[in-house]
Amino acid sequence: MGNPPFLNDAVLLRPGSEHGNGANLGTGRRSLSQSMGIRERRARDEMGMEGARVLINMANQMTPALRLCGDVTDRTHLDLSHESLGPVEALLLAHDLLLQGDVQELNLHGNELCGDGENSYEGSQCWVGLEALAAALQSNTRLTILDLSKNSLGGVAAAAGVEEAFGCTVLAKLLTSNQSLTMLDLSSCGIGPKGVSMLTFGLHGNHTLRTLLLDSNELVGREWDDEDENVEGLQDLGEALMENATLTTLSLRACDIGTVGAISLATGVAMNSSLQVLNVLRNDLGEDGTTALLEAARESGGHCSLTGIPAGAVEVDLSQQWLGPEDVKLLAHELAQNDTVTKIDLSGNALCGVKYGRGTYDISGIHSLAEALHTNVALQEIDITGSMIRSADVCLFPRNIMLKF
Repeated sequence: MGNPPFLNDAVLLRPGSEHGNGANLGTGRRSLSQSMGIRERRARDEMGMEGARVLINMANQMTPALRLCGDVTDRTHLDLSHESLGPVEALLLAHDLLLQGDVQELNLHGNELCGDGENSYEGSQCWVGLEALAAALQSNTRLTILDLSKNSLGGVAAAAGVEEAFGCTVLAKLLTSNQSLTMLDLSSCGIGPKGVSMLTFGLHGNHTLRTLLLDSNELVGREWDDEDENVEGLQDLGEALMENATLTTLSLRACDIGTVGAISLATGVAMNSSLQVLNVLRNDLGEDGTTALLEAARESGGHCSLTGIPAGAVEVDLSQQWLGPEDVKLLAHELAQNDTVTKIDLSGNALCGVKYGRGTYDISGIHSLAEALHTNVALQEIDITGSMIRSADVCLFPRNIMLKF
């Protein structure tokens, strides 16, 4: 009896087989599709969810159970970034992770775990792989780092401009069940207000996560026909921060927080005693939002960085970040109290609100920064090359600091 149609272009891999040798997923030298022996994306798409389930059932009936993703040299650190992994591959990978409980770091950055928006699976099918992965990792007691950045957790719905929070619901269950995870990267995952609210349920039940990265997500969603801000997600996040005592780093860089969102978040920051780094750069906070967060940082004990600068940093690179006047004010506040940073690179930013000849010149941030540097005794060098600061305003900086402009 021949292979089912979906296996015609596939080779089943046993660890140590001819095709499996050298499939080092730990270093990412071969793609997962090569390691699985599936030579074309077309073949993987044709296999589909039902085919993947049949394959998994066949593998589980073997003794020992067959791994479907090839042999792995380093079974503790898996780098599967940029492999074009979709829901089917995620389902197969979940099978292997159940057999392999010693994974400590899993990098799935830049894949299509919930579909790619064009060849996505309909309805609930796009979540099957992610849900299986999360379920497999719930019982893993050694996993510490999980990178899911640049995977659209909104699947087909996100591609259509509608937020779907089911992906974050799945991850919330993972956070409440897995008590070994210390770092979770969800940057650029298409997460909106509903998704943030779902994640906060996970934070309420988690006592090990120390770093959560949510950069480049539109956390303050706006309806297509309405400019009103939806800050419910940030309000829920603020409430979670009031109770959470383990999170030390929360990055919300470039998340479209805005003034109302910053004020909503500030209450939780003020009552949190564990947060050391809260990166809120590039969020158009406005004067009121910036003031609210600065006051919140002071109320929390003054130890929380709002620019992502870790404690004890000596050299800081914030070049080419599209930082504006409000960002400079946040930086000024920190440098006024910092006694370790000796060199900072701010080149290629819009420190005065002007970039590529566009924008309105605003010197308020530079005034705040220059004033802070007059009291800072550690900083020795600052680079503001290409930041469109007028020559007449350069003289505001202290003369004892080496200035590149």
